[in-house]
Amino acid sequence: MSRTRNAPAPLNCTLELIHYGLKTFHHQVFTNLRERCRGLCERKENIRMETPSIAGSEYEGTTADTCPTCGQTLRAYRISSMPFEGCPNCGGIWLVKDELRQLKNRVDGGSLRWLNDEIEAIETTSVAATERPCVKCRTVRMVSVTFGRSSVLIDSCPQCHGRWLDRGGFESIIQYLEAELRSLPSKEIERRALEDVERIWRAGG
Repeated sequence: MSRTRNAPAPLNCTLELIHYGLKTFHHQVFTNLRERCRGLCERKENIRMETPSIAGSEYEGTTADTCPTCGQTLRAYRISSMPFEGCPNCGGIWLVKDELRQLKNRVDGGSLRWLNDEIEAIETTSVAATERPCVKCRTVRMVSVTFGRSSVLIDSCPQCHGRWLDRGGFESIIQYLEAELRSLPSKEIERRALEDVERIWRAGG
């Protein structure tokens, strides 16, 4: 009779083992899911950090330079065989010397290469002082210049003549130049084209 009364004990033990096993299994599943989500988040962050500042450009690696706007390390990119630096955080881009002209000339199959008046005027346009340090000179403060008659501001270094454009600045310049091109009479386009050819000839090609 005693064996009959004690019969449920092995069953209870078996149920407890099953319950423990299910808890362990669920805990392991939850842990695995948490780790996978963490990995996906890290991969997403890495992808975001390598998103180019200009559409169509390719990420090449990090640089030793610092963003003058947010302090993040600048990344190196390349578009149409031309290198430039950009910030993965705020989306600004750094162009040295004549790279703004060169980059502009690569847009729309080169249809904007004749529009150089505003770029050449950057050096002579009235400026406003900024607190942003030059990406290359570091100790030199850049000055802010308005591009042509647009609302786009360009930060320029008075020493090395590098240019800093905030997020969307380059695209806004292109839109401004495209609108200018549509409004120009053919004679004016021819004049500017000849000036550009002469400039290239004087520079030795």
